[in-house]
Amino acid sequence: PKSHPPPPRHSEVEVARFQALRVWRKQVAAERGVDPDVVIGNAVLWALAEQNPRTLEDLESIEGLGPWKRKKYGEAILKVLDTGC
Repeated sequence: PKSHPPPPRHSEVEVARFQALRVWRKQVAAERGVDPDVVIGNAVLWALAEQNPRTLEDLESIEGLGPWKRKKYGEAILKVLDTGC
């Protein structure tokens, strides 16, 4: 019998969102002179890509994205998600 590869963990749309968020994060990190993971870690970027929040209130459900980061980066994250994909 043929073995089928496991289904991809993330859809193409989620991967595209993740990549757009990574580009944004890299720019922010360069501006701040810090490592990209200091801005927001990959696990949080994946959660954002998967859940695709549309409002600042939606961001509250993203684990690892605390109040400070929501306030500092929330609008930019939503813009990336809105225009990046």
